[in-house]
Amino acid sequence: SFGHGESVRARFQEETGLRAPFRGSLINGNRFDEWRRDKLSELVARVAGRARVTRPGVLVSAAVWAFADRAYLSTFQDWRGWVSDGLIDLAVPMLYTRDDRLFRYASESFAGLRSAPRIWVGVGAWLFAEEPERVGLQLGALARRPPLGQSLFSWDSIRENEALHRALTGAPADETEQEANLKDPADGAAEVESE
Repeated sequence: SFGHGESVRARFQEETGLRAPFRGSLINGNRFDEWRRDKLSELVARVAGRARVTRPGVLVSAAVWAFADRAYLSTFQDWRGWVSDGLIDLAVPMLYTRDDRLFRYASESFAGLRSAPRIWVGVGAWLFAEEPERVGLQLGALARRPPLGQSLFSWDSIRENEALHRALTGAPADETEQEANLKDPADGAAEVESE
């Protein structure tokens, strides 16, 4: 349902009876965007519904474009609607930036939403491999904006960078005990299956 490809335009026309905008024409442009947004929301609802039937009680989350208005208009992610309508339990806006002012502005915006308790802000920890203390500053900024949650990306960047790991946990990454605690769950599953 994304893009302006021939098959997408044909499907839009088949389902709505309207001609899709193409080559500079804005005819039905808003309706075409709305249709694509609806298609993505329908997909989210199907995936979430299947997950909840397969595993009752599971929390459904979605990593989403951080800037909600832009996500709505450009990537057709109505994630604020998905949260408020209960399609997803948690939204994880990927606020991966080294720009502290932008981080502050966006996190203040999230904290002001009625759905703030269901938003876990995605922090790009890997961006701070050379300045690990800065990821702590971003996490501190989020801690001052309850009820927002936090999500770090990516696990492997934290595991593989001792300075980053130490900045987040206060412990070195190379000690046996810490290695055991940071072991990738998929590695353990593979070992059990192979025994």
